[in-house]
Amino acid sequence: MKLHRRGFVKASGIALAASQLPLTSQGASASAGVTVIWDSRLDGVAQALPRAERCVDLASLSDDQWFRLAASLPTNQAVVGYTDWSSFVLLRDALREQGRRLKRREERIDQHSGRSLFVWQMA
Repeated sequence: MKLHRRGFVKASGIALAASQLPLTSQGASASAGVTVIWDSRLDGVAQALPRAERCVDLASLSDDQWFRLAASLPTNQAVVGYTDWSSFVLLRDALREQGRRLKRREERIDQHSGRSLFVWQMA
């Protein structure tokens, strides 16, 4: 895999953006249990992921698994997401039905591609 300057700048920008929220290191400790939901199709997200007991890559899920995802999450764990807008909205609504509330949400826009990364936490 070749890493060009433009790709490196894009990846580091998203990684920096994702790391600005205190999700696992300060906000929700790994011992309390955190499930991280992310999308590997978004540039640079994999490098920014915090360590967690459970990580779910949306790109690897089938349609059935995707729609059952919210119901399969442990209710005593915080959920942290690194997703695009549409995935955030669908997951947010499904998690609200379980009684979870949005604790943090931040949008970061990649300067080169114009794509948005939403970093969010629900508990």
